[in-house]
Amino acid sequence: MQSEQEIPTGARRGIILLCFLVAVLEGFDLQVIGVAAPQLTRELGLTPQEIGWAFGASLIGLAIGALAGGRLADKVGRKPVLVGSVLAFGAATLVSSWAWDYHSLFVLRVLTGLGLGGTFPNVIAIASEVTAKARVTITVASISCGLAVGGIIVSLMAKLAPGGMDWRGLFIVGGALPLLVVPALWYFMAETKRVAPRGQGVRTPIGEALFGAKQAGPTLMLWIVFALTLLQLSLLLNWLPTLIIAKGFPPAQAFLTSLVLNIGSIFGSIIAGFLCDRYGARGPMATGYLLMALVMYLLSLAGDMDMLLVLAFWAGFLVLGAQFALYGLAPKVYPDQTRGTGVGAAVAAGRVGAISGPLIAGQMIGAGATGDQVVLLMVPLALLAGGALLALAHMAGSRLHAGGAIAH
Repeated sequence: MQSEQEIPTGARRGIILLCFLVAVLEGFDLQVIGVAAPQLTRELGLTPQEIGWAFGASLIGLAIGALAGGRLADKVGRKPVLVGSVLAFGAATLVSSWAWDYHSLFVLRVLTGLGLGGTFPNVIAIASEVTAKARVTITVASISCGLAVGGIIVSLMAKLAPGGMDWRGLFIVGGALPLLVVPALWYFMAETKRVAPRGQGVRTPIGEALFGAKQAGPTLMLWIVFALTLLQLSLLLNWLPTLIIAKGFPPAQAFLTSLVLNIGSIFGSIIAGFLCDRYGARGPMATGYLLMALVMYLLSLAGDMDMLLVLAFWAGFLVLGAQFALYGLAPKVYPDQTRGTGVGAAVAAGRVGAISGPLIAGQMIGAGATGDQVVLLMVPLALLAGGALLALAHMAGSRLHAGGAIAH
């Protein structure tokens, strides 16, 4: 195991590149079901409620995997948990290509989520531990762009593949690529966690790690911001193509909105990460959530395709940008020895919100609500998330100020 000081600069860059690659693969496998949903729904004969549960299935597994994976990594090390998680979500996605009905799809997406959940908290922790403290937010936010890049790739693949690629082909690609990357992770990824001696396990109990030493307030506010932001994110990623089709536009244009959404998120995450490192989290993030509410309101009213594309870009810029910046801020809330536990718990709490999004949308549409009404629901959620972010910035103090050091 190597400490941050012992890892050469070139090796750190290689680690960050591997983290980005893993994020791309995770983004592909997380968003593939949303892109495949219109075709998958027809072939398997799924109801709106069933496709809502299918969207939420991976998020259920992800919530469990994030908490368990982050905690396990604090005990045995980041690298083995990361490698095992990538292997798990790749295998589960590959097998998902043979789903034959709603029940098989649901189980396989839960298993996929377990692997996805153990992956990203460790990517965040590793990246934050090999990066200069003043650049943690921008580095992790930039790596998080990989999630959007993965979404862009799956959208383009569905739209541009010669002869068209059906949903099963998308799942095969999404499963095979992580399995091919596993050997590179095993041989080239450095261990950044100083593991406790055998038999001692994690020194800090999970309750104390999350709620001790004045951590309760920041932990709870971080959970609320993650949950509300991810609820909106899951609605956009999973339901946007279906909602666009419901407005009367063809499937090709629905996929185009997903592409534009992910492109916007890349710009948003980098700019949000830069602003948070430069000026602190309070001002940039609070402004972002206020603008987010405005964009969601306008998106619910839009009926012109050009305007929908513009608003989809800004929705991605603000919602995914905020989420990716949160991934960069979360490690600053916790000390080194409990960072995996803290970040994993935050991601898990966020996935509780993310699970709710598709289920709420499925129930609303099944009850006769329009897509515009589903989008309009996100306006108050954005405002509440902004309020919780302001509370977090106040409670965490200097840790989230410009260039704030990670607490030790």
